[in-house]
Amino acid sequence: MEKGIPTVFDFSLDLYRKNNHLNLNDRLVHTLIGLMSVCNDTTIIHRHDIETLEEVKNKAENIIDLGGMNTL
Repeated sequence: MEKGIPTVFDFSLDLYRKNNHLNLNDRLVHTLIGLMSVCNDTTIIHRHDIETLEEVKNKAENIIDLGGMNTL
């Protein structure tokens, strides 16, 4: 948990603020996808494996790189 706090403040709040033109739902979804691209989600590791975590992170990063919710 303590490693996740800097991610929230240093990454997700900035991403959330930069996308203030999106409606609230799209803004939150975009921020969640962004978080998925950088967080080492222990739930994914627990339920699957490291390879699945890396796949999720890579796919989320690709979505954000392509514009994420800004492409709707």
